[in-house]
This record gives sequence, C-alpha cells and structure tokens, in this order.
Amino acid sequence: MPGLLVNKQQIPVQGLATINPNDADWCRLDPKDCAQRSTSWVRQIILHTTKGGWPQDVRAGRGGGSKTMRVAEMWRGDLSPSGAHIVIDNDGTVACLCDLATTIACHATVSNAWSIGIEMYQESVRECHPRGGLRRDGQARTGAVSDPRHPVPDPKAAVLRRTAASHDRRRR
Repeated sequence: MPGLLVNKQQIPVQGLATINPNDADWCRLDPKDCAQRSTSWVRQIILHTTKGGWPQDVRAGRGGGSKTMRVAEMWRGDLSPSGAHIVIDNDGTVACLCDLATTIACHATVSNAWSIGIEMYQESVRECHPRGGLRRDGQARTGAVSDPRHPVPDPKAAVLRRTAASHDRRRR
C-alpha cells in the first residue's frame, strides 16, 4: 500500500495519492542527495517551490500532474547535492522520495540534519495548484505557499503574534 515512509514503514494517508521508493524506481533520492539522519528529533518543516518565484499565485483546481518524476530526475542529474523528502505535484499527488525519520535530504544547507523538505511543483508563471481547488471563501484547501513579503492570512496568526510578543517581553 502506498504511503509516506516513516521509520521504514509505509504510512498511508487517507484521501492522499502517494508514491514512494517501494512503488517506483524513479521515486528516490540519489545517494549524493541524502544521508543517514543523526538525530531522532525532526523539528522543522521547510517548504520550497521548484521555481522559487515570489509572489505565488494559487490557481483554482488541479494541474495536469506527472511532474514529480521530472523533479526527482532533475535532482539526480544535478552534480551538486540537491533534493527534498517530499515533492507535491500540481495535481496534489505526493511523492515521498526517502524516509522522513531516518534520512537527511540536501534541501536547506544548515537545517538539513533536523528538517523535512517539502517541494511544491510551481508553474513557470509563479503559480501553484492547490489540491482540489479553492474553498468557497477563496482560501486554498492546502494553504497557499507563503513568503514574509506576501503573507497568507492565518486564523491562528493572532495567537502566534501574542506568543512571540510575550516571549520578546520575557527576554528584555
């Protein structure tokens, strides 16, 4: 059964189309793009996009798909270490390229040892497709990719701001 790889087990996610190295030979990182994780505490998730362009516009509906294999092959063909644990295709399909708990992927230089990298396929015109389109209120079902210069409204943001302000007051 397809799923995310966590501690050498396939963990299915209901309602999510997933593929992993046990399902297809192309769905894996090259050895130069990963290493054994030395810590058991994963404490950061880092979102990336394939093109890296900002701002990100979210298109309604699903994209055409079939992009995850292209991304994995691009990383394998790159001479420098590069990759991410997960690639999200523009149709919502998730390709898990390595074990999330035991493998370091070369995606964020100094944060690799304790993070999980998630790469979202981005269209060449700075657009991402949310899985399944938009809700009635216009928010992406999966959430839009965000950048500090172009924040996406978050209902929990006020709580986070209060927590950060409280922390700052304690540090003074």
